[in-house]
Amino acid sequence: MKTSYSREVEEASVVELNRIISEEVVNSTRAVAAEGGIFPLVKVLENGSERAVEAALAILYNLSMESENHAAIIAAGSVPILRRLVLAQGSHWMRALRLLRTLPT
Repeated sequence: MKTSYSREVEEASVVELNRIISEEVVNSTRAVAAEGGIFPLVKVLENGSERAVEAALAILYNLSMESENHAAIIAAGSVPILRRLVLAQGSHWMRALRLLRTLPT
């Protein structure tokens, strides 16, 4: 039961964070990066629900627009996960490819 609850909370949190960043709330992307949000977002790419993965990809893409976030996104282990998403050609492969293209890999 706790696992199910945690997934629901995770999904709701990531989706809400994506909404905030998408609305360009001042300094929201900087705050996410500064507070260590990149590593948990990459973890969502591996274990999250479809909706959470979609939101995490969007957030990471927005974060990747600032080159100072590239090292943290790569260090979080995103590249192999993104490559797997692209190769699987599931529902998120285009977003994963778009994010990969922004990173110096």
